Amino acid sequence: MIKSRFILLTFILFAISLLKSQEQQKTILLFYITEANINGVDFSEDYINNEAYITFYMNIDDSVLTMANVLSLNKSQSYGFIKPYAKIVNDEPYESIPSLRSYYKWAYINSYDSITGSAHIELIQIFKEEKKYLILKMYTDKYEVCVYKGYSYDMFAGYITETK
Repeated sequence: MIKSRFILLTFILFAISLLKSQEQQKTILLFYITEANINGVDFSEDYINNEAYITFYMNIDDSVLTMANVLSLNKSQSYGFIKPYAKIVNDEPYESIPSLRSYYKWAYINSYDSITGSAHIELIQIFKEEKKYLILKMYTDKYEVCVYKGYSYDMFAGYITETK
C-alpha cells in the first residue's frame, strides 16, 4: 500500500513538473525538415528518417529567443540563444508571394558531444496556401554551410522576426 502511494505521488510530481516546464516556453515556429544539405552533401534521408525539425521558442521567464535543431529519434539537438539583426520583407526571389528574409546570430551547444559554437542564420519564410515554407541557411564558425528546407503548418500565426 505504501509503495503504491509512493509511486502515485512520484507520478503526480513528475506530471506537475512536466506541465510547469511546458508553461515556461512558448513555441514560435516549428519547422519540419524535408531537405538537408551540409557542405554540399545531401543528408535529407537521414534527417527525414530521424524526424528532424527546427524550432524557435521563447523562454517566458526572460523573453529570450532560442533555436533548436532537433533529431527526434536520435534524441539529440543543437540549441541556444538566437539574436535577430536584420530583416527584409518581400525580397527576391519570392516577390509575388508574401515572404520574409531575416538574419540571426546563434550561439549553440550540441547535446550529443557538448561542443559549443556560433553561426549566422539566414531564414526565409514563404507563405503559400495553408503551409509556411522555409529555407534556413546556417554558416557556422567551423566553416560549415548547412541548408535546411521544409515547412510549417500555420499553427503559429505570423512571421518569426524578433523578441518582444
